[in-house]
Amino acid sequence: MSMDIDMSEFLGIFVEEAREHLQEMEAMLLALRIDTVTTDDLNKIFRAAHSIKGGSATFGLNSVTELAHVLESLLDKLRERRLDLTTEMVDALLRSTDTIQRTRGSWVSRSGRRGSIVRVHSAAHRRRSEDRCVCSNSQSAGEGRGRRRGVWVLRRR
Repeated sequence: MSMDIDMSEFLGIFVEEAREHLQEMEAMLLALRIDTVTTDDLNKIFRAAHSIKGGSATFGLNSVTELAHVLESLLDKLRERRLDLTTEMVDALLRSTDTIQRTRGSWVSRSGRRGSIVRVHSAAHRRRSEDRCVCSNSQSAGEGRGRRRGVWVLRRR
């Protein structure tokens, strides 16, 4: 006996849940105070990103999965205090959630196609040789493949 599952019903549920997670992430990021951020704050944001990553992977939204993984990696380093949170990082995280939010409409209409490209200032680049998140701020206009001063880049290497 074969059990065929219509995943389109679940995709609709995921799209709605992702909207809620993105709204929660945005509200939490906007409410963060850099000097008093707690591990609990970061854990809540991490869980929302993790849920989006898992759901997007289930439905083959590879670019969303990849960007959510980059967010998770950065948030994990912040939770473990391996990085100190900066205003620029919060801005990059907010731009990332905005990017994911803008792609939501295409998820339902994609009809089985693989996910579309998701970019945050050309930020989510995957390199299979390493699996670590890099968050960097270019110091001058000519540094780092044309990056502008003050532009934070999130990428997976």
